[in-house]
Amino acid sequence: MQSDRARQILLLSCFFLSGFCGLVYQIVWVRLIGHVFGNSVYATSTVLGAFMGGLALGSFWGGRVADRREDRVWLYGVLEIGIGIYCIVLPFILAAATPLYAAVYQAAEGTSVWLHLLRAVVCTSILILPTLSMGATLPLLLRHFVREYEGVGRTVGLVYAINTFGAVAGCVLTGFVLIPNLGINMSVWIAAATNVGIGLLSIFYLETHRRQGSSPRIVETTQADESQSESGEPPEEEGRFTSLESRAALVAFSISGFVAMVYEVALARSFSLILGSSTYAFSLMLTAFIFGIGLGSIILTRWVRPDKDLILGSAVTQFGIGLSGILMVVLIGELPN
Repeated sequence: MQSDRARQILLLSCFFLSGFCGLVYQIVWVRLIGHVFGNSVYATSTVLGAFMGGLALGSFWGGRVADRREDRVWLYGVLEIGIGIYCIVLPFILAAATPLYAAVYQAAEGTSVWLHLLRAVVCTSILILPTLSMGATLPLLLRHFVREYEGVGRTVGLVYAINTFGAVAGCVLTGFVLIPNLGINMSVWIAAATNVGIGLLSIFYLETHRRQGSSPRIVETTQADESQSESGEPPEEEGRFTSLESRAALVAFSISGFVAMVYEVALARSFSLILGSSTYAFSLMLTAFIFGIGLGSIILTRWVRPDKDLILGSAVTQFGIGLSGILMVVLIGELPN
């Protein structure tokens, strides 16, 4: 039992470092692509769009794979190694694409539509593999930890929060320590080495011990919970929501993600106007943004239970986000330029 607990903590620590590496890459990529495409809101939007799109596709793929495989920790390790190796090569790939962009820029003769379209295609093509792999790691680990429906909200919230706080650490260290003191190349090497180390640890230690024993679990259930979950089915949840309610919730969640990216790009632009177009401004915005996401996730882990009205809770949360957005606009307008 003690060794299971230790492996659980070690695997969650790996996921914390995964979040750290992901944000190192995001900030570095904004800088690198800004050197090619220009440090503008278009470059930032393009990187964020490609980054989040890859995460979404990876999460979808990872969720399908996670339900069919038992060696999820091994696959997680392989993905982490692949991310590290690819991200070392990525600056060279971007450099190779620079002449193409320059040629199209000259041929377009200042037509911004074609330039923006090319930028989106190039960024997406270059970033799709590492971001897809990053997105797949979350459902793989969630499926590894979640064995029963009972307590799934707490488990998902905790794992997601750990990864998010790792991303916060990545924002702070990359923007204020790594790039200013070590430079972009060394920052990438540090993150890549961390990814490879996580992968090797997952493949040769965590996966080996998983096969020898039971998989660690985050949420401890009571005896009553266990008796309810013996069949592995969530009987109380079956039929709780109609098909229309479920689809409406997914649409609302999708719109919420869209609005979140609007906030992120708008904040990046606002901070750049106040602090200048620098790594510090972008890192500061991302740190505040992601820290709030992680804090909200960890706060609500104990609230998300089957006996709660989750749809009402989601609606209240969205209402609060809207009010906060209005307040944010007012406060930003009061900041000194």
